[in-house]
Amino acid sequence: ETTPDGRQRLFIVSDGMDVIFNDLSEVIEGNAELRGASPAEAAASLIIQRYEAILAESKSLQVVFSSERLCGWGGGHICSDEDDAQYPKAPTDSKYLNAGSYIGPAATLVQMIRWVLNLAEQAKTDASLSGLRAKTTAEDATAKETDQYFFKMFFWQHPELVTLDYHQSIFGNFVEVEPLPCRDGWLPRCAMQPCCTVSDNFRRFQDVFYGNYEIRGCALRRQNKLPITWHGNGAGKWLWLLSLEELSRSCTFVANLTAQRYPVKPILDLFDSFDEARIAWQHAIGR
Repeated sequence: ETTPDGRQRLFIVSDGMDVIFNDLSEVIEGNAELRGASPAEAAASLIIQRYEAILAESKSLQVVFSSERLCGWGGGHICSDEDDAQYPKAPTDSKYLNAGSYIGPAATLVQMIRWVLNLAEQAKTDASLSGLRAKTTAEDATAKETDQYFFKMFFWQHPELVTLDYHQSIFGNFVEVEPLPCRDGWLPRCAMQPCCTVSDNFRRFQDVFYGNYEIRGCALRRQNKLPITWHGNGAGKWLWLLSLEELSRSCTFVANLTAQRYPVKPILDLFDSFDEARIAWQHAIGR
């Protein structure tokens, strides 16, 4: 399906539980081409502009995926040397595919999703794909499996169709890393080595969040860049929660939406687990 100006209509597929859509009004007001349009039309045009800028040097690319700074996927899987070697050279440290958000024309997205579903089904029954089955098993997921590695494979095998949002102009991601080894001995896979995640380090939240992110009203920036969405997957989940809390303080819309829609039970369960751990520690100390 094409639009009146001849462009293919674009669709965004995004995770539903841990994604924030930014307030783009300040960017729109500063863009003479968008100023004066309805908010929905202006936001759509801005997304199209950024999508086309990412694909500007290619005539075949059609799908843009979110990128992140950690090479891993659901269930605690970390990329192997072979996985990492399949990624092309990247212009930023956010060089790894994240399947939580992507954009493209409907026909190409259908082609890609069918490819992923067919391979996922084949991996369940084909004994020769037992290694792939192991890589896509996630005990902590609702269905006990993760589809992200299949999307990685599609990206690796179809570089003429798929690219990543390396500069996070459309899809922001909260996973933060630093070029230092992890104190606990964990060996994550990043664009630089050694490296360690810091977006999940309780002791670093103050510096990592407030040193990189800024909230103005209903808009969240990282180092003064304003993507269309923010995704809080994996090691970025804590910064996503901090952002939601800070946005709720400065943005009435987010505050009301959070109060009405966000499931508070997981947060209460988390606090309960902290209390249980604290009590157990106190009892152990008191013995």
